[in-house]
Amino acid sequence: MPAVIVPTGHLLGPEVRSKILAGFIALVFYFIHQGSQGFKHGNSSVTASAGLVSGLGVGCGLVQGVYGTQIKPEVQHECNNRPPPPRKLPQAPPDRIMPGAQGGRSGSQQMAKILMVEDDEKVSNTVREWLTADDHVVETVPDGKEGADRLRFYKYDIVILDINLPEMGGLEILRNFRAQGGKTPVLILTGHDRIPEKAEGLDAGADDYLTKPFHMQELSARVRALLRRPAEAVSTVVKCADLEVDLNKGTVLKNGKELRLFRMEYSLLEFFLKHQNQIFSAEDLLDSIWSSCSDVSTESVRTYIARLRAKIDTKGQPSLIENVYGRGWRFLPPVS
Repeated sequence: MPAVIVPTGHLLGPEVRSKILAGFIALVFYFIHQGSQGFKHGNSSVTASAGLVSGLGVGCGLVQGVYGTQIKPEVQHECNNRPPPPRKLPQAPPDRIMPGAQGGRSGSQQMAKILMVEDDEKVSNTVREWLTADDHVVETVPDGKEGADRLRFYKYDIVILDINLPEMGGLEILRNFRAQGGKTPVLILTGHDRIPEKAEGLDAGADDYLTKPFHMQELSARVRALLRRPAEAVSTVVKCADLEVDLNKGTVLKNGKELRLFRMEYSLLEFFLKHQNQIFSAEDLLDSIWSSCSDVSTESVRTYIARLRAKIDTKGQPSLIENVYGRGWRFLPPVS
């Protein structure tokens, strides 16, 4: 039988395709009829089977020619024009290496845990992104009541506080905080620029005042200035045994060679250096160093301390971070 040649389906109109399909059905029945006739005349069942197989084979060929090639090229064409799916980028590690003096935009600063109480979402997001890039841990809350609750339950190095807030005003938060013995430096951030209002904020216990709009570099400078005025003064360069830590540059030297610490390892070391001979539990360290929204566990704190010890301790010598059984840890410099 001569070969049947069918053009690709996407070049045929619907009427032509319908006619070809009708011809295909008739051709299938013809082969089936021929096969059954062969069976009636006593021919072998192979003849009947051959008729059936031939009919189905020709039918499949026609369907593929009429419909299969019609669909396939169009799908391929659509896929070829579709942009490739976006490549999933690897996520950043939970804390990055502190490469010496390259800690932030300023090139010279300490890390801090900062609470910002601001109801303007655009302002709070901008400030959080900027200060986070300077290696600070920044928490933002949109109303005064939540801000007061955070100050009641968590510890911060700096508070950035707006005056006009829903639920509770900034000055009321500040007065209550100071009345309860809160000593954390507070930076007032508001649109009020008149002298009496500034004086009211400073008299309520604010340490500094920044008027909107402001430049982010000025905000960073004021944060650094507040960090240079801790409750207990600490030298910017701390030497302990064979360690030398520059708190401004963020560098750690051991026997004159720079150590590469992860961000939270450095935060732990910096905190212990500022609070030497004081005992802190895992919960204390979580409240003082990590964000209150963090899902870090007390077991993770133990892991960070073990990693820090492995980097700063000297083999054969007692650890600088002493384990106080049942209570926590303390940084205990060796006796000279």
